[in-house]
Amino acid sequence: MSVRASAWLLTAIAAMAGAASTAEAQQTISRADTYQTINILYGKVTLVEEAQAASAAAGGAVLGGIVGLATQHGKHTGDKIVGAAGGSALGALLTRAAEGSRRLNAYTIHENDGSTIKVIQEPADIRVGDCVAIEQGNTSNVRHVAGEMCQAGPHLADPAIAASHEQDADACAQAKREVLNANSDADFARAEKKIRILCY
Repeated sequence: MSVRASAWLLTAIAAMAGAASTAEAQQTISRADTYQTINILYGKVTLVEEAQAASAAAGGAVLGGIVGLATQHGKHTGDKIVGAAGGSALGALLTRAAEGSRRLNAYTIHENDGSTIKVIQEPADIRVGDCVAIEQGNTSNVRHVAGEMCQAGPHLADPAIAASHEQDADACAQAKREVLNANSDADFARAEKKIRILCY
């Protein structure tokens, strides 16, 4: 191969490598632009008990619901609460979460894969023996689902069911974002009510 041909080949390879790096970077930026990935698991509730946020770290539990959202943003001082860490209501929520005075339930769940998880969040209409979805993204959430989701079968891989549950999880995540964007106590109260309707 001539020197000129070799130089052309090296130039072409360098150009392709640069294009590949640019494409990879664009894909990374695209992925980073999405709000979050939500993983949904299923399991049966084996224990429901009263709890405090402070007991989560000590017991290896996951904080979910509104208190998980408040505690996460309270711990990460680099995270900006968009609204006015807004009104006094959001400030009071952060204080109650930190002090452990907010009423919470701890849900111990035996997942379909055999593992066990404990999630602490606000009380919901969830009892021992119920089948629940555990939604894990930037924060966690436990919601009641049909008992069939805790039974083996092809329905667990049904794309229509998966899409429906993903939409539910996304609606919950959007409601949580509204809490952080609240500019007044009234905004916060509406967003908190929306969480209770859409998340539990």
